[in-house]
Amino acid sequence: IDGMLIQSGSDATYAAARFIGDLLIAKGATGSDPVAVFVDEMNQVAARLDLKNTHFMNPVGIDQDDHYSSARDLATLAAAAISKPVIAEAVKQVSVQTVIEGPNRREVTLVNTNQLLDGESVHGVKTGSTGDAGACLILAKWERGTNRVITVVMGSDLTYDDEGIIAVDKRWDDTRAVLKAIERDVRWVSPADPNDVPGLREELAA
Repeated sequence: IDGMLIQSGSDATYAAARFIGDLLIAKGATGSDPVAVFVDEMNQVAARLDLKNTHFMNPVGIDQDDHYSSARDLATLAAAAISKPVIAEAVKQVSVQTVIEGPNRREVTLVNTNQLLDGESVHGVKTGSTGDAGACLILAKWERGTNRVITVVMGSDLTYDDEGIIAVDKRWDDTRAVLKAIERDVRWVSPADPNDVPGLREELAA
């Protein structure tokens, strides 16, 4: 899970898809390709979450015909995912030490691809980028204590230099702009505090 959600590794994601797909087949799922069975399960989860503008064709989000989602659906999906403690714990880690098993067993440091993590208020969730989608970021942030805000930016400018190194990545500035707008335009109130919304308690009791 660390390889998928912290390092954003497609290899780890495909390994998980094959493993879980095999388990689903053993339990009676239709199909012989474990990755395809896993993707079908992804689409079933999307249907259960009522993600009307989402359809998956692969487990890693690479550009492919009929593979798509929307900002609203990704926010809904992120909220559902981060409600799971194992996922919430993984995506908030700035870096983590882990062991790669096998004949060349070794310990490695995985660094989170989410540059806005601060170990405190910003606690997730996931980066992503492709040629068609541009630079994307789903971000979770605590506001005014326990109010979780999830923002989604998609299609931010992303360019590479001649050596294939990222030269311009606007997802960070775009997300900061969204957070500043929330800070500027959103008023946080507590319905239980009579000073926040004068008269609300009386109206609710009427």
